[in-house]
Amino acid sequence: MNENRAREMAQAIIEKVREEIRNQTARVRTGVVPNLDRLTKAIQTYTAARYLTHPEVWPKGRYTYDYTQVVVDWVDEEWWVLVHRAYTRVDLPLVQKVIPPPGSDHLRRRDGGIELVKKGIYLQRDPASGVYLAGDYRPPEEILRAAATGPFQVELYQTVINIHPAGFPAVLRHKDPGERIELRYKQHKARINLGRGELLAHLAMWRLTE
Repeated sequence: MNENRAREMAQAIIEKVREEIRNQTARVRTGVVPNLDRLTKAIQTYTAARYLTHPEVWPKGRYTYDYTQVVVDWVDEEWWVLVHRAYTRVDLPLVQKVIPPPGSDHLRRRDGGIELVKKGIYLQRDPASGVYLAGDYRPPEEILRAAATGPFQVELYQTVINIHPAGFPAVLRHKDPGERIELRYKQHKARINLGRGELLAHLAMWRLTE
């Protein structure tokens, strides 16, 4: 989708949001209407997604505070708008963000790529390995190979590596693991040293016993 078409769609969505807000009797603060440039970019980037926005909310004392939330869903060029009232007792910062559509854990890009969203971390595909990584992080080769073998989701902690079967090979980086760590796969556990081939050897042995 070109930028002009995406902007036209975003403008139509924003006009619908404004119409819905005008129909509300409660006071609506700024920050609710989607940002035109951000929404245009999101529509241009993703074939299906959800755009969420609400204003800054700072409750006082222990009182609840009403606010308006806007949710925009689209699939290709079909879109829906929901404007609804909510309330909170905790502070909420201004939100203007893109998240996966309902029932999904990933965003499909118009260029054919996929962005996985796990635990609030956006993972993009590394073209060299086919593994989904957070940002520009490049884990050791044996971890990339382990993720791609399954495909598996590999979670890296300072003292533990968790490996789970998954629909997409992905590496979640929480902390760089030390050289000596505990490897966990399903019911299996082992103490291994990274960089010596032990990770792949244990994983292969455990999978043979399944």
